[in-house]
Amino acid sequence: MDQNKGREGKMFSLPELDAMIDEQKWICPIELKHQDNAYYSISRNMILLPEKSQFKDGESFTSNAFHEMSHSTGHKDYTGRFDPSKGMDSAAVAKEELIAELTSALQCSRLSIVKHLKDDSAVYLKSWLDSIQESPQFLKTVLMDVKKASTILDQKLNEMSEILADRKEQSQSQTQDDDRSENVDEAKVASNEVAAKTSPEHSEEQQENTEETAIRRSGGMRR
Repeated sequence: MDQNKGREGKMFSLPELDAMIDEQKWICPIELKHQDNAYYSISRNMILLPEKSQFKDGESFTSNAFHEMSHSTGHKDYTGRFDPSKGMDSAAVAKEELIAELTSALQCSRLSIVKHLKDDSAVYLKSWLDSIQESPQFLKTVLMDVKKASTILDQKLNEMSEILADRKEQSQSQTQDDDRSENVDEAKVASNEVAAKTSPEHSEEQQENTEETAIRRSGGMRR
């Protein structure tokens, strides 16, 4: 993907992400709604996001979308980090937030997007630090989950990128075909006009008109 896409205008836009949301190509439904909450529902397996215009910039929208999309990779049909039939204790929630934040940060880094820590993530900092101190394996398992989530995001974004590239190529090809067809039609019209002017009927008509003109002039001279 082109890392500089969508930076020409006032708001950053990632075409692959926009198309994925518009066409529901992500692993679960993503709904944009004019409200203030952004979350992934485990029980409903869907993501709710505020509309892009509600964010301070396109980068914020993109990073928040990546965060919630990272959560959705934990569904039992993918990485299986959680089960809809089971609840999550505070430690599990804190770990899941860390996975989503790191995955989002990794994706933003690859796209040269500045990623700010979510406001509600600050409350998990102590839990993250405590978990790292208590278990050396904690960070290792988190990073493994981040890698799995990032792989799914990369795969889906690359697939969408290829689809958009194919559509662009087809559109350009169709435009070229239309231009060729228009040129052929214009050439046919011009050819038909030339053929009509050089046809025997046209020559006879020109000769008759010339003779008639000559007769008129001759008659005028007799006066």
